[in-house]
Amino acid sequence: MRDQPAAEARFAAYVARPLVQAGLAASTVFEEGLLVFLFVAVGLTLRRLGKRGEHALVRALPWLKRAASAALLWAVAQPFTDSLRGMLLFPGTPSGASWFVGIDLTVAGPALLLAIAAYAAAWALEAGIRAERDLADFV
Repeated sequence: MRDQPAAEARFAAYVARPLVQAGLAASTVFEEGLLVFLFVAVGLTLRRLGKRGEHALVRALPWLKRAASAALLWAVAQPFTDSLRGMLLFPGTPSGASWFVGIDLTVAGPALLLAIAAYAAAWALEAGIRAERDLADFV
């Protein structure tokens, strides 16, 4: 498009439309909102783990599960929002509107694996707490 100034001007005019700007902003807010919630949930998990007293792990576990769920949603949202951005921008190109499904496994793959690992760790800790309670009731 660099060698076609008219096409570049049409693309810039298309991207300047309020609905296109709103769509791009919404996809970014959705993806980044999940990441922000992930960081907040991890922070609250660590805060509850750092408090003194009994049952710190029990108090922190719900936030760890929320963080794992947010990580899982964030990993799945990345390909979705990338595809949405492409489909929002394609109508402004000379080739016109088209479907676009973009899956970058170099980003989504490790994020998904880490999210599954965090969820498995939360599940294992919860099972351990249940087993400890069952054993305490038995003894």
